[in-house]
Amino acid sequence: ATERKDRPVPNPKRDNLRNLIGNPCLFPFDLDEQSGKVVFVATDRDKLSGASFLDGRETFFSSQGEKRQNLEDLKPFLKEKPSPKDPWNFIFHTSFCCSTLLARCLDQRGVCLSLKEPKILNSLSHSRNFSRSGKPNSSHLSKLELCLTLLSRNFEENERIIIKPSNVDIVLLDEILSLNPNSKMIFIFSDLKSFLISIAKGGQPRRDFVRRLLVLLLADFKTRENYDPNFFGMEEGLIWNLSDLHISAAAWFLQMKYLEETRGKDIYWLNSKDFLADPANTLLKLNSFFGLETSKQNPENTELQEKLAYHAKAPNFSYSPAKRKTDFKAIEEYLSPVLPEILSWAERVFPEGEKNKWEKIAV
Repeated sequence: ATERKDRPVPNPKRDNLRNLIGNPCLFPFDLDEQSGKVVFVATDRDKLSGASFLDGRETFFSSQGEKRQNLEDLKPFLKEKPSPKDPWNFIFHTSFCCSTLLARCLDQRGVCLSLKEPKILNSLSHSRNFSRSGKPNSSHLSKLELCLTLLSRNFEENERIIIKPSNVDIVLLDEILSLNPNSKMIFIFSDLKSFLISIAKGGQPRRDFVRRLLVLLLADFKTRENYDPNFFGMEEGLIWNLSDLHISAAAWFLQMKYLEETRGKDIYWLNSKDFLADPANTLLKLNSFFGLETSKQNPENTELQEKLAYHAKAPNFSYSPAKRKTDFKAIEEYLSPVLPEILSWAERVFPEGEKNKWEKIAV
């Protein structure tokens, strides 16, 4: 018998790739740039939704379900991605400003899935080869587009995906908007004093973290053509001799500068204090901003109240905005001998003009 000419020729490699691309339960966990492979892991929507971090700190996948696929083999499927008119959705943030809580509150089955701090974006922001001269590295842009396309696969037809990158990933902002100018972004932030209190509250691990953060942000910031080595009012090498809270203030400033300089239309600035003061009305506005189907959500906000009653990063432990406020007050009193001096120093050294602009939105 002769083979029918209208029947597709079997192609196991192509079919396996289509199955991989079409299955959102195979999550793009990481990008191994040395081998040129994307690392997929087997998981499900509940585990992705429940995880506070998708960067490897929590177990949200089965190690037996790992698959590695050549990046080059995946690129042709970008042609089948949604139209650029379909926005990617993001929550960008400064550190410790309730972004995880916000992501949890927006997450509703059948409406929205929030992906919190995917490792694959961290890998790109740490190894990026990008010039601030206005000529982005095409290879890096292609990898970023593929990663965001894979992350944006949904489990239900009308369910939106909102990605909350790590705060370090703000270095990818311009690249994301160059790939999809229609991207919708929330910028949630805290004021400088609240940021310093959060760093002190976390003890030495957060003090160490904020030094690493400033190293990473400065490494990217120095690639700009107009970079000034005396950016902080002193030679760069001298800043590392300052206290951890001085370093924290500098890191906050750079994060805010990245956010403020982003060229984009659909950006919603959100002070964390406003969110905590009125979570329900804030979420109504954000649902509208992202175009979420709020009719499917609980009109009595019982699910929201439950989320607010637990710690966003440790959901097995009870917490609340009121408890957070009490904790902050105790740390502020503890820091009272040094906090005014740090804030005064920040006002003196941060470039004039930027400071005045942010005082209107961040205090």
